[in-house]
Amino acid sequence: FTSMISGALGRTYGLAETVAKATPLILIGLGITVASRGGLANLGGDGQYYMGALASICVGLYLPQDTAPILVWVLAFAAAVLAGACWGGLAGFLRARFHTSEVIITIMLNYVALYAVGALVNGPLQAPGGIPQTRALAKAYQFVKLIPATRVHAGIFIGLAMAGLVWFLFHKTTLGYRIQCVGDAPNAARYAGINVKRYDVIILGIAGAAAGIAGMVDVYGVHGRVLEGITNGYGFTALLIALLAGLNPLAVVLG
Repeated sequence: FTSMISGALGRTYGLAETVAKATPLILIGLGITVASRGGLANLGGDGQYYMGALASICVGLYLPQDTAPILVWVLAFAAAVLAGACWGGLAGFLRARFHTSEVIITIMLNYVALYAVGALVNGPLQAPGGIPQTRALAKAYQFVKLIPATRVHAGIFIGLAMAGLVWFLFHKTTLGYRIQCVGDAPNAARYAGINVKRYDVIILGIAGAAAGIAGMVDVYGVHGRVLEGITNGYGFTALLIALLAGLNPLAVVLG
């Protein structure tokens, strides 16, 4: 345990790597927290991450290269949210419409996203050189590094802000209250007038959006491009983190 703590937190480089790797895990873990509190299991974090990464890189590569970085980041963020939400919401729609298991569907959609990205980075989006990856983002569009010569970047603030936003969602909004009602007692929620099927789509859409943001943050903060195997199994690690945190969005950061 001494070696683990000193390696992860005891040196500047180790601490920076810990924060860099924690950033996407926080975001995907927050999505899983929303889904689990809504009574659903989202095992599709990797696929949603892939779709967010793919949508966001297209913004950075195909907008005019003299576009202001802040505008690129805003549009890339929006694209990642939309792509991840659609990928997660698709599983919610199939559950609501055809009573499918969201566990099976989200896992299957991981592979669909993996192979779709693989086909694109080996085909129309491939950078010159024959390596299965996209072209790199312009340096101006990559997030600022908080510590020079490390990978820790400003995207961690997005993760922290999202944790606060999810906490606010559950404690201060009608939407959060209804999500928890659907998760705790779907029959009672239905009796109270909540459209449970619609909330299946909304819940998994929110979870997918959070994972999509993780993809965008990782691309713009660490990798600078999309390549095969970029997720490194984040989705299942984030599931463990959310459970370890007791589905508390603020504890997900510590987890």
